[in-house]
Amino acid sequence: PRGPRAGQLPDTRAAIAAARRLDGVDPDRVVLWGVSLSGGHVLTIAAHDSGIAAVVALTPLVDGLAAGLLAARHTPAASLLRSTATGVRSKVGSRIGRGANMIPLVGEPGDIAALNLDGHREGYLAIAGPTWRNEVDATIVLELGTYRPGRHAASIRCPVLVQIADFDRSAPPHSAAQAAFRARAEVRHYPCDHFDVWPGKDWFEPAVTHQIFFLTRHLADSSTPKPDTPEVSGDPVSPLPPH
Repeated sequence: PRGPRAGQLPDTRAAIAAARRLDGVDPDRVVLWGVSLSGGHVLTIAAHDSGIAAVVALTPLVDGLAAGLLAARHTPAASLLRSTATGVRSKVGSRIGRGANMIPLVGEPGDIAALNLDGHREGYLAIAGPTWRNEVDATIVLELGTYRPGRHAASIRCPVLVQIADFDRSAPPHSAAQAAFRARAEVRHYPCDHFDVWPGKDWFEPAVTHQIFFLTRHLADSSTPKPDTPEVSGDPVSPLPPH
């Protein structure tokens, strides 16, 4: 995959435009859903697209610099230096026509990879499809340091749900909370790490339950009864007042 500015954001906008042209799709009821890095992308896009009906950002990465500082607390310095050096070589190589240097997206602790904390590789492989390739342009290691989608959150005008893993070692929870405040979002907290809201993990079902409740409450037509607040064991936060 390409980095967020070079390809991921334009690709997402193109997908939204294509979805709006599909038969049977109401172009005014498009919802954006993103997790981790794409959880930041959906905030950026919604801030500049007034036609988005709602946004769900699950454990969003909204401040690349804060994420890098957080990673430095859990990752050996040598591993960070090797990943940074690979990113520099990739950036230089692309500029002189040699092409990008690819690194694994996920790896074991100590590996050169974009994500290499314990549990990262297993978390991704648990949901990876048959065509998924464990690689990413190493330039992303450099680009993330200046990527701050959270700064756009105040411009969002549609309902937003931000779901935060309080012990997240990959997407800083404090940064996500700040972005949620700017977006006037509904917030849900889970006492877990980044990947513990993924399929097969303990907090997946509560996270999905809250997403369905949020979307039903905001997108159901006037003839549909509004849902009751879901009873989820261990949920420490009630929904904030709607927009």
